[in-house]
Amino acid sequence: MDLSVFYNQFREETTENLRIFGSDLLELERVTDPAAPEARERLNQMFRAIHTVKGSSRMLGFGQIGQLAHTMESLLGNLRDGKQVLTRELTDALLRSSDALLTMTNDAVEGRTTAV
Repeated sequence: MDLSVFYNQFREETTENLRIFGSDLLELERVTDPAAPEARERLNQMFRAIHTVKGSSRMLGFGQIGQLAHTMESLLGNLRDGKQVLTRELTDALLRSSDALLTMTNDAVEGRTTAV
């Protein structure tokens, strides 16, 4: 069975979910009250985007992508639950992780090994 159609769809969906994630993360950084409804909605949307990447990658057998997405999802869960505060360092780490997910996704779909 040719999985290239599924792989390309995964790449497109992951790219869009990471765009949403990055945009919301940058907006969240501007919110002064982490308990504000706007902050909560952005965190929920970011969590859903990464959760989708995690599930889709695991379904297609892209374990490393799923592992990184799971780690990001855990951090977002901690932010959402108030167990962690969004700092500049955490924002930078999440943005780097998002970039790594995109690189890993492109490499996986193209059959390359990721050197991230």
